[in-house]
Amino acid sequence: MNLFNLRSSSKLLFISMFSILLIGIWAITPATAHCGGNHTGNHPHCSGGGGTPNAEIIYLKPSSSIMVANADGSNQSTALSDSSISYIFTHPSWTSDGNGFLFAADFAGAGIYFQAFNNTTGFADGDPQLLTTVTETNLAAPKMSPGPSVDGNVKIVFADQQGNGTSDLFLMNSDGSNVTRLTPLDGASDVSPRWSPYSDQIVVLAYDSASNQSIQVIDLVLNSGTGQIEEGGRTNLTVAGVLSTLYVHSPVWSPDGGSVMVSAADSSNFDDLYLIPVANPALATNITNTSNIDEKDAIFSPDGTQILHRVYSPSDPCPGGKGKKSFHGLALRNADGSPIGSCEIERIISSGFSPDWR
Repeated sequence: MNLFNLRSSSKLLFISMFSILLIGIWAITPATAHCGGNHTGNHPHCSGGGGTPNAEIIYLKPSSSIMVANADGSNQSTALSDSSISYIFTHPSWTSDGNGFLFAADFAGAGIYFQAFNNTTGFADGDPQLLTTVTETNLAAPKMSPGPSVDGNVKIVFADQQGNGTSDLFLMNSDGSNVTRLTPLDGASDVSPRWSPYSDQIVVLAYDSASNQSIQVIDLVLNSGTGQIEEGGRTNLTVAGVLSTLYVHSPVWSPDGGSVMVSAADSSNFDDLYLIPVANPALATNITNTSNIDEKDAIFSPDGTQILHRVYSPSDPCPGGKGKKSFHGLALRNADGSPIGSCEIERIISSGFSPDWR
């Protein structure tokens, strides 16, 4: 589940040797550094060069940067970055009002942060604001509801690791107030939460106490006595059908709420994208079905016509490709899984992952 714990022992030693220096740097220039449109681009948390006005895609880059770009991958620019520690930022996602983004980070205390984004200049605007602390940022995956949830408020859902090693879901208001537990501390785990389009359900990757995994939809209900949102029931989307025997992960709703898309790997260890009809989940279908190409961590375009996903291939799969040893990044497909152009993969961003689209 920890997708970002990729540092080798030598890198860990290097980081520990730099810890004192880094503390000194943060003391001089706090982690909540100004990233407004008038910056010079020299601060480690700010973008140099031009911004991306009205950016549509936000994603991570292995250089520990949160990047933004147009929907076709053009005009890529850095929203936040820190070259001193790899993977300090995780899980960027747009806020529902379009005025900023959320992310989890390990600096200035592990937590979930909000960063305002100026859609006119295309730059991060002001300082990141700590909304709440968490134990494990690599699991947090904060997501804001598209609209008011069942309590009438726009909410943020996130996962956090508990003392017994499991991960549970929590909710808070959009300003970080009223943090409440959603799922019980019962030995099971829930990660990778995603809101339904109507903000009344959350789909998760769930692990039971025996570590069996599944994709589940959690119904949300309002406790009239406490005024808090509670779990009202669950539906297992992968208990039957082809996905019952595969390793599934990274669930995301279709914009109309009728389907959930997941990534799933078979014995070849290459992921494909599957579409699960919520009304009849046993009829899940493989919509990519490619050979020796890894496709995962997908997101729908807001209008539901395209899919943006992470891709890896041992060699260039495109006509006229130069036979490179590896081919990776973010790629576009039609929503039914078919290629957009003559190439099986329409890569628009190299070395990107964990995308969100508004």
